Amino acid sequence: MEVKPSYHYKPADVACEYCVEWQHRQCQATGCPWLAERIEAGVVSYASAVRELFGGVADEAFIARLGLLVLHFHGSFWPDREHEFNTRLLLRSVGYGAWRDPRFFAVLYLFGSNRVLLK
Repeated sequence: MEVKPSYHYKPADVACEYCVEWQHRQCQATGCPWLAERIEAGVVSYASAVRELFGGVADEAFIARLGLLVLHFHGSFWPDREHEFNTRLLLRSVGYGAWRDPRFFAVLYLFGSNRVLLK
């Protein structure tokens, strides 16, 4: 029997001042250890997530490409509704635990991108 997690993070749950890395009114961590949870709660913007994940990269071409992606982000990671529907269908079939495994979710995201890959 599969147990589906019913808890969803709220902004108050992931406030930085409650984190063990928060000392002297600032974060001491090199990278946020709770970024996934903060994204789920909706307190991290797309630009902030990109900055957090790729801030230490020195490749100028890569940074320029990221800047363009952030600039043209339209509010959803799904290119169209079919892609979102297909990926969520796959998630239901394998279990929602895959949502928290970035590698597994990346595969589901790819396979959900079109009907040919979905089959």
